[in-house]
Parts: sequence; C-alpha cells; structure tokens
Amino acid sequence: MSVTTHHYLLSSLLPLHPTLAIQHLHSLEAVGHTPLLESYTLVIRTLLAPTSPPHLVSRAWDLYAHTRLVSHPTPDVALFATMIRACSRGPFPSPERAIDLFTEMTSENGLPPSQEAYNGVIRACAREGTQAYYFEALRFMRQMLDANVAPTRHTFHAILEGAKRHGDLARARWMLVKMIGVGGDAAPDANSLGLVFQTYAAYKLPSPQGTRRMKTQASNAPSAAVAAPSSTSLVYEAPSAPSSSYSVEASKTDAIVDLLGESSLFYPGPLPQTPDELLAEAKNLMTQCVGLDALSPPPSDSPIDTTSPPFISSIFSSVVPSTFLLNSYLNVLSSHGPFDDPIAFFNSAYTRLRVPKNRFSFERMMTRCETAKNRQLAERVARDVFGEWKAWEAQESEVEKEVVEESVAEDKTDEESLRSGDKGHKSGRNISIMWASMIRILSRCVAPSFLSAQDLTPHSFTATTRTPKPSPFSNPSSRPTLLSTSSGPPTPLAPPLAPSQPNPVPCASQPSHTPKRPRRPR
Repeated sequence: MSVTTHHYLLSSLLPLHPTLAIQHLHSLEAVGHTPLLESYTLVIRTLLAPTSPPHLVSRAWDLYAHTRLVSHPTPDVALFATMIRACSRGPFPSPERAIDLFTEMTSENGLPPSQEAYNGVIRACAREGTQAYYFEALRFMRQMLDANVAPTRHTFHAILEGAKRHGDLARARWMLVKMIGVGGDAAPDANSLGLVFQTYAAYKLPSPQGTRRMKTQASNAPSAAVAAPSSTSLVYEAPSAPSSSYSVEASKTDAIVDLLGESSLFYPGPLPQTPDELLAEAKNLMTQCVGLDALSPPPSDSPIDTTSPPFISSIFSSVVPSTFLLNSYLNVLSSHGPFDDPIAFFNSAYTRLRVPKNRFSFERMMTRCETAKNRQLAERVARDVFGEWKAWEAQESEVEKEVVEESVAEDKTDEESLRSGDKGHKSGRNISIMWASMIRILSRCVAPSFLSAQDLTPHSFTATTRTPKPSPFSNPSSRPTLLSTSSGPPTPLAPPLAPSQPNPVPCASQPSHTPKRPRRPR
C-alpha cells in the first residue's frame, strides 16, 4: 500500500485508537517507509484534544520531536500551529515555548503564520497572567491585524481575558469596538460582553488626588483632540489604522462610540474617574444588551413579568442573555455600586430574563453581603440568598447536573465545561464557600447581647463525658514502697506535696544546679 492509503487507515483508527495509530506509524518507519507529514499531524492533533489525559499529551510532544528527528525536520504551518495551540491549553500555559515555535516558523523557516497560529500564541501569552506576556499578546494582536489575518471571536476573547486580569479597561473597550467593526463570526456575543463587564469590575478607580491632577493637566492641554491616555491605565500604544479589509459599519461604530463616550474609534477617551461614571457607563452598555426594563426593579407589591418578549439589541444582535453575562454585571454592581443595586438586580433580572442562576451567582451575592455596612440588611439578604441557594442545591443534587457558565476558551468543548462545573459542584467547594460566608455574616451581625448567660451555661452544651477508669494506685494502702535493705523494714514513699504548697522554686541567688564535688588529691 502507498503512504496515502496508510494515511486513510490512520484516519480510521482515530480518535478511538490513538495508541494503535502511533504503533502503525512506527511500523511503517521500521520497514523503510516515510509516512506523510499530514499523518503525523493528524495523530498529534488527536493526542492533543482538549479531553486528552496528560499522558497522551506527553506522547504527542514526544511524537512531534520524533517526527522532526526521523522523518520531517521542517514542519509545515499546520503542524506548527497545532503545537503552538497546545501551548495555550491546560492549567499552566507555556507562552515562552509558544513564542519560540512562532519565531521558528516565521523568522527561521519563512512560513506565513495562519489564523490558528496567531490565536494559539495570543491565547498562551494572555492566559499566563503576568503583565509582560499580556503586552506580548497585544503585540501579536497588532501583528495579526497588520498581516491582514482575520481575527476570530476567540482571538478577541483571549485579549479580553488578559484585560480582565489586569483591569485594563481602555483595551477592553477598544477590543469591543473592534469586534463590532470586524463583525461576522467575530461579532461580540454574551461571553464577550461578560468579559468586558468583568474588566469593569476589576478596574481600579483613581484616587481623588489623582483625579484632580488629571483634570488640571487636561485643562492645560493645547488641544482636546490629542488628549493623553489616563495615567491610571497601563501604558497604551494606539494601534495602527486597520486595512480596508476590516471596514467598520458607520452606524454601529457611531452608536458604540457615543455609548462608551470615546473620542475616537482606535483611541479610547477618558476612563471613568468615579464610581458613578463607571456605573453609568456599564449600565448604558448593559441596556444595549438586555433592555432597560430588565435593569429596572419592579415595585415591591407587583410580581415580576416574565411574559414579555425578549429584547433584541440593535448593536449587539448576536448577544443572547446568559448566566455568565448577568453574573458579570452583578460583579460590577457588587464591586463599585451601593448595596441596594446588586440586591435589586439579583432579585429581579434573572427571573425577568428567564436566565437560571448558578453557584457563582450565589457566591458573589454572599461575598457582597460580607462587606455591606448595613449589618442588619446584610443579615436579612444573606438569609434569603442562603435559603434560595439551599433550594437550588437540592434541585441540582436531584438531577445531578449544574448550570455552568459558557466557556470563553476556544478549545473547551461543552462536555469539558460541564465536567469541570460538575467537579466544582461535587467537590464541595461551593458548599464550603456558602456556609463560611453565612457564618462570617452572622458572626459580624449578631450583637454581643444576643446570647444570654443562660445560653452559655454548661447544660446548653451536649458533650459526651467518659468516666475515668479507677487507678490501681488510687488506694493509699496500695502504693508501692521502696525497699531499703533486705534486713530492714520497707520504707514508704514520701507523701506528695499538699495542693496549697507550691513547688519549690530555686532562688535567684542560689544555684539551681548541683555543686561539683572537690577533686581528690592524687
């Protein structure tokens, strides 16, 4: 058979029998045949699937090194992209290895990077967590746009994850505008807006002194058209203008620019300086996603209307309200707003939008109750949230599933997301967090006079007491004695010290040690 026939044979073995596929490749090499590079790539990609165990991932990297040593010293773009993408997976990404592979592919071998390669290196750098690699992800993003490689929604999500980690609101807003401009498959969805709202929650507002200094500098600036970025944000370098391939729709662009208050499409305007400005900006953005009625709490004496038709956004047409989106906005209200705002949103928005709550919803609300200044209100709200969570917990235990936030990662499948959510649910982490929060809230809210002296009496505590076993020497007559000599009578032990007598303590002037005996003359 030819190597092409063997390639189709390998395709039939995958993905159910990856070990047999590796053995088949080695058997071809043993008889003097060189399998196609596509065959190695196919097997390696199967071994690097998101659901693969760690030992198969290790075998994939071994097979990659074996391929370069034995059969194909120079990989193609598909194999390079597969390995770069593998560097971004797992709990510990490898951005340094991803950058090395990307540099080897482009600089050393002169291969044009593909969309998958760009997405892999950007995601690996953004997920690493440090600011240096986050800037590297932004650099690759700009390089991708300059090379006219169309970014995908997952490309923007990788940058938004990095912006969320560092509270970089300026770049998060720019990415949102860019996603609207690219449109198509890269248009923002509920996960995109959720990441933007999480960036709003993580954004650190400047101090009042810094705000006054920035306003003074802005008033002394020669022109408002070239305003400098906020000093509180990270060092921002304006991206170059996009090519004609990514033309932005004028109506949507103007709408989102007016909505966010930006002076230019590629240069964000002044960032929010006060909590009121940040909340107003986030509310305007959320209104474009779910409508104003969902954010307006109903009167206390009227039930929540759940029969109204769903809101259709004119700017974010692909955004469907999800648990992740509402949890992210709840995080904004909890981080920067007064205590009444997250309470009203938690009690009405989920029901009105017909979006189920999950464990993150209850955990975030309980965390906010811990920091509330009104202790009595915090206690009442915490009891209500805790009771609702117990009902939700019982229901989830019956059906053995959990509503999991939609994955914002490119490589996560629905099965993997569900499995990770169930793992977090069954491991008891959610239960421990809720109970610990409730205990802390009660301990902070309960007054010292709440417990009377009667509540602290010993009869209020039930403890199991054990009757001590009688000692064989409890009887004084049964005490052991010291035998002086064989001829004399036995001498009893010295009686113990009386309880009223303290143990003798050596005086400071007296030595506490035994004096040395004088030496005998020889």
